[in-house]
Amino acid sequence: EALLALHVSPDFRGKAETAELGLAEIEELALAIHEAFRAERWKQEWVWGPKRDPHANPRTTPMLAEFCKLPRDKQESNRFSSRSALVQLAALGYRLERAVPGKAAAGVLDEDLKTLRPVEHDRWLRERLQSGWAWGEPGNDPLRLNSDIVHFDSLPDSEKELDDAAKVVLTMLPKLGYVLVK
Repeated sequence: EALLALHVSPDFRGKAETAELGLAEIEELALAIHEAFRAERWKQEWVWGPKRDPHANPRTTPMLAEFCKLPRDKQESNRFSSRSALVQLAALGYRLERAVPGKAAAGVLDEDLKTLRPVEHDRWLRERLQSGWAWGEPGNDPLRLNSDIVHFDSLPDSEKELDDAAKVVLTMLPKLGYVLVK
């Protein structure tokens, strides 16, 4: 301890324990968020199709493609979602640290996760609105109309399930060597 103090500044230990995710980790989180989206859509009996059609039987969406086959803007949306989830968790008082044997991770409260779902939807909503999308029923991707461009409380429950990016991030962090502490 004394030897360490001779060679580093007093704030070294805090900086060494503070974690930031690198590009590879953000990519893993984005992939996991997309896979969770795909799993939820499959559970709802959607299938891959070249265009989104919530009224077809079965319902179709191109978003069921593998992450690497998504258009760049859709890949980036998943990356932004993972970064946003970390910012939202930080706003609730959680801090990202590297996993250390014997150091317990914070259990994120269910009510904290519930507060993050509308925030994730608002993030997605802002992203769409800034890209020129508007509300429309039925949705029409070429015209940039989507029936989910509404307040979170107005979404059907099946759509609210898709706004669980923070939950996916929480599941992935330990696999990437990180924990959240409060």
